[in-house]
Amino acid sequence: MCGICGSIHFDQAPADRDGIQRMMQVMACRGPDAWGMLVQTPVAFGHLRLSIIDLDPRSNQPMTDRFGRAIVFNGEIYNYRDLRREIGSRWEFRTESDTEVILAAYHLWGPDCVRRFNGDWAFAIDDRLRHRVFLSRDRVGVKPLYYARIDNRFLFASEVRALVAAGVPGRVSRQTLVEFAKRGKNEPGQRTLVDQCHALLPAHNLVVHDDGRIEESEYWSESDIFAAAVPHDFPEATRRYRSLLEDSVRLRLHADVPVGVCLSGGLDSSLITAIASQISAESVRTFSGVASEYGSDEGPFSDLVADAHGTRHTRIPLDFDGFVDGLKRYVIAQEAPAGGVSPLARMLVLERAAEDVTVLLDGQGGDEILAGYYRYHVAYREAWPDRPLAMEPRVDREKSRHRPLSEFEPDFLRDSLPPPADLPSLERCVDPITRMQYESLRGPGLLSLLHTEDRLTMARSLEGRVPLLDHRLIEFCFSAPLQFRIDGVDKRLSRAAARHEGLLPEAVVDRRDKQGFATPYADMLCEIASRQAVEDLIRHLVRQTPGIFGTSVLVSLLDEHAEGAVDNSKRLFRAITTLIFLGEMNYQVV
Repeated sequence: MCGICGSIHFDQAPADRDGIQRMMQVMACRGPDAWGMLVQTPVAFGHLRLSIIDLDPRSNQPMTDRFGRAIVFNGEIYNYRDLRREIGSRWEFRTESDTEVILAAYHLWGPDCVRRFNGDWAFAIDDRLRHRVFLSRDRVGVKPLYYARIDNRFLFASEVRALVAAGVPGRVSRQTLVEFAKRGKNEPGQRTLVDQCHALLPAHNLVVHDDGRIEESEYWSESDIFAAAVPHDFPEATRRYRSLLEDSVRLRLHADVPVGVCLSGGLDSSLITAIASQISAESVRTFSGVASEYGSDEGPFSDLVADAHGTRHTRIPLDFDGFVDGLKRYVIAQEAPAGGVSPLARMLVLERAAEDVTVLLDGQGGDEILAGYYRYHVAYREAWPDRPLAMEPRVDREKSRHRPLSEFEPDFLRDSLPPPADLPSLERCVDPITRMQYESLRGPGLLSLLHTEDRLTMARSLEGRVPLLDHRLIEFCFSAPLQFRIDGVDKRLSRAAARHEGLLPEAVVDRRDKQGFATPYADMLCEIASRQAVEDLIRHLVRQTPGIFGTSVLVSLLDEHAEGAVDNSKRLFRAITTLIFLGEMNYQVV
């Protein structure tokens, strides 16, 4: 994983070296091992390297080939060794890197090369032979890629703040902030929190011509996602699913640096830990956040898995002091407010993990591909009330007496009604659960989770890898009958795979609660000392950035939460981190 950036001038002006340098400086944590810049007027590229595969300096970037093409690449092509063998003598390789495999594949197959890749990527190739720059982003958006067009220039980078450093105005609209507060999504599709900055959508390529023309195309769609061959027999389908998952984990364990697993104690990360332990030649390192005095603690489950597979396990205490102290670090790393409290706990786990490893696997994506979210459970019960679903229903909290968005100042809300969230269209006729899964997979929900995954790992110069989002697994699960995903319980294929040969303890396999990345912070807000610390923080932040949120409503929400009947933690922390975001990023609200 790395940082990339670049600029293309459409008016034959000299390439902006200073702009590239500024973009690289604000993304320094993405590439501690090597920095590189290349100018091929009218194009300039910058690259910051976190060395994972082929640590030799010959694999530093920007990398060029003998035809004059240049590439900057962030991510991993996990099947690069297979592709290298397929390419064979048609390319004279100079390195052992996956970066050079991309150049060779582009030379042989053109833009269609990305359909052959199994990986997570964002890259740009300056193709001087065709007077164009070719950009691409992986199928689900694990790696970020942003762009803007201003002043007859096209700019791209791994982070929005880099585009701002290169001259894009740092403006955030009121409508954007209201939409975030309402939905908690920091990656609402092609839009970003900053006006004029756009995200290249997952599974899309972008071609920028020297004359200013821009062409965007999709290379992976529902015709691919629903086209996998799935055995009709559930036990046989389970064997196939487990084989795919094992291969995905095997590919993602490959690195020339230390690798670990983020083990929450839930089914997804536990299954990855178990498979990694079987594949790895040495004991796997695992990392878990624990808060033993709180009901949300998943420490006992992660301990069971770690003990069963003999991992080198690290338990990271989650306390409120660490949480409050980490708020500013979180927002700066995320370059966005927090949609809820869970990611802040994850940040503390990652900060500790970075002391021991450079690559970290986790279970992101399991809920999307196997119907694990609570909203799927609700929809399932509504659609098929005669089919029992053994998942624990969520305890409904009372609703706040404060109407939604009332924490904003009235003047701020004027003319700021947020538009509907971007959702993908699905042409085929499917059941309601599959439709919801598709919207989660390709909509702002997963994009926001992956945004957080990328920023929090990169803030500590870590590479995050997500085996359950291997495109082969996605296609297999979406092509499988609904009852292979959810029927009696959710994540049926994963549960069945975990039972095989006792891969996981029964207590983990049989879990019926949906914790997510559980944290104790919502509970801690009910404690007197924690509540007072947050109130003091609210008052300070509102004074620092006035005119957006009202102190009295925020404090009232906090009081209501502390009484225990209403959970206002998301509303509170969206407001708090929004104020920190605006202050630390120095963005202007318009």
